[in-house]
Amino acid sequence: MPSLSWSKAVRVLGPKLAPDDKALPDWPSALEFWKIAVLQYPGNDRKDRDNQAALIDSLNMAAVGGELSTEKRELQRPIFKDEWVPRRPALGSKAWGSEFGVSIRQTEYEVRKVRDGFETYHVQVVSREAFRLWFDAQGELPSEHVQAWLRPLVLAEEVSHGSVESTRVKRKTKHDLVEDWLHECERRAKDIEVLFDRTKMPGTKNDFLTLLRALDPEFENTNTVASLDTYLEGRCKFSGGRPKSALPLYARLFPESRKLNPGVVMPLRMKS
Repeated sequence: MPSLSWSKAVRVLGPKLAPDDKALPDWPSALEFWKIAVLQYPGNDRKDRDNQAALIDSLNMAAVGGELSTEKRELQRPIFKDEWVPRRPALGSKAWGSEFGVSIRQTEYEVRKVRDGFETYHVQVVSREAFRLWFDAQGELPSEHVQAWLRPLVLAEEVSHGSVESTRVKRKTKHDLVEDWLHECERRAKDIEVLFDRTKMPGTKNDFLTLLRALDPEFENTNTVASLDTYLEGRCKFSGGRPKSALPLYARLFPESRKLNPGVVMPLRMKS
């Protein structure tokens, strides 16, 4: 689909723009200095022309000084020559004469420009990336048209940033951590062939809180069962009454925990 912003830029650049450029559906990746100058300072009054000239001079000096990376492109343009070609005169013109009472046509010629091959020429262009790197250091804001030319760079950066964000490991919430430790209890209980049923949790909520505080630094500041209830909801159930303490079971399930088993030196490992 043709780019609206490029169509607007074509009108701003005016008749100096080559037909091939006018036919482009979207912005070229690199532009000549004069095009950038006109797009940055559109208009034809004296101030605009002065600003355009100043930008072109600055770009040229930056390119010569190595501050701006540019490239030369080889292009072709048609060349024309003058050629005399016959022109058919209209009736009644001086080209018609009369001899012996008979109208005869006298041939007239005119000069026309006719194509006579192509010539090669070179232009200096600057890419989006190189221009933005230089222009950002100038402390000026880009015009509407220059912004449109540079927009693909901005979009690429946004996509790249989004990709980085999407691949970044999301920090687990306490809800996630409770689920992980319940799963680990089930796995370890199965390994040593003891019963662990999250729908009929052993011991009390306070026992489970003691387990979490012993295993996970995220729960060190969780001091009350009421604070824990939010994370337990929908994940496990405790029976009422005065059940037997579950701390001995948790000590068996996690023998490496120093807090549950004082004096141990085994590292705590959770299988993923």
